[in-house]
Amino acid sequence: MAGEAGTGVAAVTAVILDEEAVQWRCAANDPPDSDTTVLVYMPNGEEPVWLGFRDAEEWVSVDGVAFLDGAVTAWAPMPRGASAHQSEAKP
Repeated sequence: MAGEAGTGVAAVTAVILDEEAVQWRCAANDPPDSDTTVLVYMPNGEEPVWLGFRDAEEWVSVDGVAFLDGAVTAWAPMPRGASAHQSEAKP
């Protein structure tokens, strides 16, 4: 078991050392391509950052619920995630 814990710590350390910046874009002036899942930012939302997409002229959560008009003020492309960073980690 001790070997497993060491391996897990090394993998987590590699991910932490390779940070990924989130680049927010204006929802009104620079919308994403339709049906592309992105991070959405709603400053007045109960959960201000959530997953969603643009469906024609409205923002929709990944749960399929439309957001109120004007609720989404910014969006960001989805991060690549830990698995992408781990495959690039150097020994």
